[in-house]
Amino acid sequence: MRCRNTLDLILGNWCVLLLGSVLLLCPVLSRAATPVVAQLRNGDRITGELVTLETNHVVIATGWAGTLAIPLSALGGVQTTSGEKLIPMNAVATTPAPAKPDGAKTGATKSGVASTAKSAPTKKLLTDLQFGSNLNFGAKDQEILYGRLKLSYTQPYESNPKEFFRSLLDVSADYGETENVESANRLLGSWKTDFDHSTNTYVYNVLSSGYDQVRKINLQYGAGPGVGYHAFQFSMFQLDLESGLDYQVQDRSIGDDTSSVYARLGDSITWKISPRVSFTKKLEYYFNLEDSERFRLRLDSNLRFQLIDNLSLNLSVVDFFDTDPAPKVDKNELQIRTSIGLKF
Repeated sequence: MRCRNTLDLILGNWCVLLLGSVLLLCPVLSRAATPVVAQLRNGDRITGELVTLETNHVVIATGWAGTLAIPLSALGGVQTTSGEKLIPMNAVATTPAPAKPDGAKTGATKSGVASTAKSAPTKKLLTDLQFGSNLNFGAKDQEILYGRLKLSYTQPYESNPKEFFRSLLDVSADYGETENVESANRLLGSWKTDFDHSTNTYVYNVLSSGYDQVRKINLQYGAGPGVGYHAFQFSMFQLDLESGLDYQVQDRSIGDDTSSVYARLGDSITWKISPRVSFTKKLEYYFNLEDSERFRLRLDSNLRFQLIDNLSLNLSVVDFFDTDPAPKVDKNELQIRTSIGLKF
């Protein structure tokens, strides 16, 4: 009961802190988003949020495929979801094709439209790099450096472009000292793959490994499969729910080593508050199948403000909780970070 009260207090404090940050930043940074529907000349439709409207292309942010730059020559028209026509049908200027014999003219036109429509595909491989530091020199000196690298790969099925194979490699590292005493020294990595089984369901597998010297973990690793459900899939908001099993091992420098099978429950939220402001949150809850009073929790949330195209400012809240840590190690560790992010 004491552990559960502690967990409730942790989650309550985190929610208040994060909600306060969102409420403070949103009025200053966000602006009204414009949901639109783009009609391609090949008959396809793209629903998302209008980012920019340029002289030769439009940029639309979608929840399922990221940001797409679509040439005007590939568009048949663009209108808001309320019906306002931003680019009326047949208003898009096209460059006439060179004169060809009648027998080849139709084929050339079709291939030209097809190649133009394919000139704005989803970027399959995305790289997200974040790095920052906590430096404090005064009554208590503190120097902590941290970084994070995410590599995500997305491949739509040929049989159904609305279903995907996804792969995410996530590696983070922290190192630093407080008053000349090591207060951060960890390297954590995970590799997750998932396959859509239908438009709303998918199966996944997660592999993880790393170490944390401050928490007295020389080596930890885990693996586990599960199933997921795309609860909400909108252009500006996505929610995934997951459940599965996870086998976890910890080789500790003090105390007993641990190895157990945990049941895993998780959720993942992606919320595009405005074209420049986005919020992501991932919560993973593991409870021991041998002893339900023993559990672990990991919370990872990030509020991102896009400064320019590939450069962002990030406010992150990361929380680790373990009811059975190594001796002389706190059960809970809460981290609040600011960092600069590069996405390409």
